[in-house]
Amino acid sequence: MHLLPAACFDKRQPLLPCPSNVLKSQVFSLARLLDGQVELSPAGRALIDAGCVHMPLARLVILGTSCARPLLRNEADEVGLLLSCDMLLLRCEVGQGISLDVCLTHKEGWLEGYLPWLGNHELWLVPSDPALNPIEVSGGLFERAHFPFASAQARSAGLDAAHRVLSDLARWSI
Repeated sequence: MHLLPAACFDKRQPLLPCPSNVLKSQVFSLARLLDGQVELSPAGRALIDAGCVHMPLARLVILGTSCARPLLRNEADEVGLLLSCDMLLLRCEVGQGISLDVCLTHKEGWLEGYLPWLGNHELWLVPSDPALNPIEVSGGLFERAHFPFASAQARSAGLDAAHRVLSDLARWSI
């Protein structure tokens, strides 16, 4: 495990802007849905204070912003490099709901506009752009060639299910 000094996330010179409580609740609800171990070392707690969740066993960091694309990507890239993890950048844009930008350590650049999908107790990230591959969330992030649904109706039902679960979890995270 790669431990960082808490000074990397010093509040006097923060690496990330201070998120709202609503945004933090969205980040934490997604982390709870992933059901992985959260880093609770001093550096991990400093990340939590900054509205991020580091899940070392999944090699994943989730952070959130209410900024439009591409804002906060450079800062997220820095966190990803420091921790050598995949990144989920949860965007809560006014009137847009949530979407996720994904940065995988084995790929160059960011994948944009993913939505959480839940079906058969499996969480997936499905792209808004059908030319992109879906991502299975199972102890980490794994790109897959096939989608977890066979119809537009099943896609819609899974997106609705994920939205309901995330909303319920977010209510209890504040």
